[in-house]
Amino acid sequence: MKLPLTYFIANSILEIVYRLGYPIVRYAVKRRGYLQSIQIPDQRTDRPILIHAASVGEINAVMPLLRYLQDQKLPFVINTVSITGRAHAQKAFPDIEVRLSVLDIGSLRKRQLGNLNPRLILVVETEIWPNLLALASLRNIPLIFVNARIRQKTYKSFMPFRSLLNKISGSVKCLITQSDEDKSLFDKLFDDPVIVGGNLKFNVDLPDYDSDELRTKWGFANDDYIAVWGSSRPKEEELMLSAFRAIKHSFAEFKLILAPRHPERCDEVAALLKDFSAVRLSEIGSGGRDFDILLVDSLGKLNMAYACADLAIVGGSFYDFGGHNPLEPAFYAKPTIIGEYHRSCRDSVTILKRYDAIRVSSQDKLEKDITYFITNQEIGREMGERGKYALTENATALQNHIKEIEKWI
Repeated sequence: MKLPLTYFIANSILEIVYRLGYPIVRYAVKRRGYLQSIQIPDQRTDRPILIHAASVGEINAVMPLLRYLQDQKLPFVINTVSITGRAHAQKAFPDIEVRLSVLDIGSLRKRQLGNLNPRLILVVETEIWPNLLALASLRNIPLIFVNARIRQKTYKSFMPFRSLLNKISGSVKCLITQSDEDKSLFDKLFDDPVIVGGNLKFNVDLPDYDSDELRTKWGFANDDYIAVWGSSRPKEEELMLSAFRAIKHSFAEFKLILAPRHPERCDEVAALLKDFSAVRLSEIGSGGRDFDILLVDSLGKLNMAYACADLAIVGGSFYDFGGHNPLEPAFYAKPTIIGEYHRSCRDSVTILKRYDAIRVSSQDKLEKDITYFITNQEIGREMGERGKYALTENATALQNHIKEIEKWI
């Protein structure tokens, strides 16, 4: 495939800047823990599938597809843009090569693809990198966008470069989008085939837990009403504690589990709990503890918290952080509240709303909405069951993706 002159000019300028500034670049990436982003992966001979994802959310989104590839014994490697994404993928796939993606510099991409020699590249969601597209085209490596989504802001930023984008995208075989809305925007941006495959996040496969056993282990009573705030972000803990204090006056059985998005914030959150009856999960014994608030201070426990709770509140959504995955509490059939700032999980919320399986709240309405579910627990249980049903009804996304991907494996 012949690439346009404008690509070579822009890439040559970028390459010169990179080489001249290499000492500074190396110092900067090393200081931030990103040294791997300028290092080339070892050579492989098995022609793996290259999975390119941004961070934790994207890895979680395509987890069903990655499990499928693993079950089929297809070799694959995972590249992430973020350190947290890499750590998350390494934990989920300890036997798979996981590393930071190289920077989108022509010479780095060329050596990366040369050493990996992938049979197929799967790009997750909206990771549009010009050199990845261009060099995949030069090497005739088929490339598919999976679980693709795009926001108006991102779409508008790429539209001025639409002509160039399509000239370097010769290896793009198709874009499998999450929704009709995403398809509409990608159709305007790319000349390649765009199909609606559905959101892979709906293929949720989480561990089953015994709720009663967990409640006893974590020190709760059978008649406690437990709300869990999952993946809380800064300022959200203060918001929840204000609501908790007010609700607790009327409902003595009300208990709270706080699970910060980033465990390193636990000391900060613990300081907010000094005037409350609170305990850290790492310090709790087997039952018999008298407390009102449980602070989850380690990774991997959020799903357990959802499983034993009566109500789930999805964090990152009451201030403008974009929101987090509401499908995990839906898997455990829990009534769910999410804030109004949920753009990163917009499609999931839209579908759950269609089933009346989630309530969109706000800073001003939070106390009222929690109180509603405490006083209407049967309605809450019915909402949770509708959420579980919504997952079942929308679980065709994996098969839709597999159908397209198998054409190019």
